[in-house]
Amino acid sequence: MENEVALYGVNDLQVMAQAMASTGMFGFKKKEEAFALMLIAQAEGKHPATIAQDYDIIQGRPALKSVAVLSRFQHAGGSIQWHFRTDEGASATFSHKLGGDVTITWDKARAEKALLWGKDMWKKVPAQMFSARVVSEGVRACFPACLNGFYVAEEVMDFEPKKGGQQSHPPRVEVSQVPPDESPGALEEISAIIADIVTAARPLPKESHAHIQADIDAAGNDLDALAGILEVVRESVERRDLEAKALAGVPEGERAALSKWLAGGPQGKPPLQKIRDLIAKQPKPTTEEN
Repeated sequence: MENEVALYGVNDLQVMAQAMASTGMFGFKKKEEAFALMLIAQAEGKHPATIAQDYDIIQGRPALKSVAVLSRFQHAGGSIQWHFRTDEGASATFSHKLGGDVTITWDKARAEKALLWGKDMWKKVPAQMFSARVVSEGVRACFPACLNGFYVAEEVMDFEPKKGGQQSHPPRVEVSQVPPDESPGALEEISAIIADIVTAARPLPKESHAHIQADIDAAGNDLDALAGILEVVRESVERRDLEAKALAGVPEGERAALSKWLAGGPQGKPPLQKIRDLIAKQPKPTTEEN
């Protein structure tokens, strides 16, 4: 049984926040920055001091360290296989039992298209910047609950500052970084998404339901995270149905080989579209004419 993390009162958190900010060792310039992140850490069931391991403050904005994002993903049951990590680009396949598999690649052409290539950190450490972009996009696509609505530090570095030195906001507002909307309309929408997740998950094995419920609990009132869970649950159900249909369409002697292909290998499971294409090529059952 995991040890429960003690809950600290506001006064204790303020003392810890003051200590972290005053030392200057952890990147927090103001005690208010550390205090706010400590509240988030405690809400996640972690010791408040773990903010020094997981978060950076970049131009006044909190961001998750890419290594912390990857650690959370693996701790939640995800896996990653790196294909290459160089100064020319990075590529990796991310896998999770609920999110399936996704391969993400970042190279110079993509960085140039996103107007990132040539920026200061991309000149100094391109391999690390490529890797961080792959991690953030891969985890966000495969299992977004690990990000808890935050951006990764390397993403925040690339936000364009406003005139006057203030940093611009990203394209969208993250739910977890604003006060939760507890209006009747918002709560009704959250309840509706959770009901959709539960309904969609019914065809899945019962052992998956506990994991899904844990993910729902971790998402809280984060609509983006809940929508991501719903998406991966629906995809898991579709994959299950397609695999059954594909196996039913081949002779019994060929099913072992097909099952091995469907289970995937080091590169992950085959994309859903490849399974659909396989089913489309299978001979249709013929009916005898009277």
